[in-house]
Amino acid sequence: RPVGIHVRRGDIIRHPVTMRGAWRGMYQPDEVIFKTIERLAEEGKKAVLFCNDEEFVNKASSRFNSVIISSDQVNQGVESSILIDFMDIYKMSVCDYIIGSGVSAFSAVARNIGNLNLIKFEQAISEVDFSTACESSKARAFEDQSSFLCEGDILQTINFLLGYYIDRND
Repeated sequence: RPVGIHVRRGDIIRHPVTMRGAWRGMYQPDEVIFKTIERLAEEGKKAVLFCNDEEFVNKASSRFNSVIISSDQVNQGVESSILIDFMDIYKMSVCDYIIGSGVSAFSAVARNIGNLNLIKFEQAISEVDFSTACESSKARAFEDQSSFLCEGDILQTINFLLGYYIDRND
């Protein structure tokens, strides 16, 4: 069975109010997510990406041929969106396990339905890989702001890095 990867984006980076909030623990920078996908591929595991942000999904699918995208239709009306979310929760619940932030009702419901393990991103890869991904994320924030999806994406990356360095007394 594939591994489900739940990526929080959507309102955390796009809504004018929530994108400025401190969502530590919910948001992971691209570098951490992509390093996780690379590790799974190296281990010969398939990954299914669950994310409702079309730009992030396009970015990930153009970078990784092996990743399976959970839904083709990420921007739908409310009724369609609810159905897609329901189906994604079901699809996630039949994965081998879930990798996510650990702070999400969406992945928690899938975890409970399927009686699965939910592993946080920082536990899914080695400490060295996690540290390297964080350093790459910091370099991108300072050197290549245009590579971020939107203002909220860079704000949440900086917020994530602030927590990362505080946790390490750095």
